[in-house]
Amino acid sequence: LAEPLTLNGTGVSGAGALRSVAGANTFAGQVTLGSASLITASSGQSLTLSGGTTGSNQALTVGTTAQNGTVTIAGNMSNGTGSLTKDGAGSLVFSGATGTVGQVNLNAGTLSVGGSSTLNTKEFTAATGSTLLIASGGTVNALYASGNTNFNGVFDAASAGAFTATSAAGTSSGLTFGASFTATNLTLNLGGSSIGGSDQTNYFRLELGG
Repeated sequence: LAEPLTLNGTGVSGAGALRSVAGANTFAGQVTLGSASLITASSGQSLTLSGGTTGSNQALTVGTTAQNGTVTIAGNMSNGTGSLTKDGAGSLVFSGATGTVGQVNLNAGTLSVGGSSTLNTKEFTAATGSTLLIASGGTVNALYASGNTNFNGVFDAASAGAFTATSAAGTSSGLTFGASFTATNLTLNLGGSSIGGSDQTNYFRLELGG
C-alpha cells in the first residue's frame, strides 16, 4: 500500500495500531503519528515502512513482549522530539537516510542503524540484554540535556559506525555505561567542553559502572 496513514494509540488489545500478522509485509505510504502510537510485527514476521514516519513530537513504540518480530523503517523519520521506544525481543531496523526523534529507550531486543543512515536523538538509554547495532558508515547522534542516563546493553558497531554524544548548550549531562555494558568496535565521540571556574555547564561526563 502506498496511501498515507495516520496512527493513534496501541491498537486492538494493545497489539499494535499498525501490525504485520503474517509474512513479510511492506507499507509504502508515509506513516503519521497522530498521537503516541505502537507499531509491531508478530513473532517471526516482518513489517517494512518504506515511506518512513512523521509526527508532531509524538512518541513511537516498536514491539511488545508478545509481538516481537522485525520492523524496518526504510524511509526517513521526522518525529521531532517524540520519543522512540523499542520493546520486546525483536528487532527495529532504521535504514532511512535521516531520522530525528526524541529520547530513545532501548528496553529490549535490537536497534540496528544502517550503513548510510544517521539517527539523531535526544538522550539514549539501553537496558541490560538489549543491543545497539551500527553498520559501517552509520551514525547515531545523541544530544543530551542535563541529567544522567544509563547504557547497560550491548554496543556493536562495524569499523566505521559511530555513536556521538553531545551535551546541549548551557547544560551538563552524563552517560553511564553500566556493569553489564559490552562493546565491539566501539567508536564513541563526546561533545561539549568544560568551561572551568564556577561555570559548570556545557560539559559531558562519561562514567563506567563496575
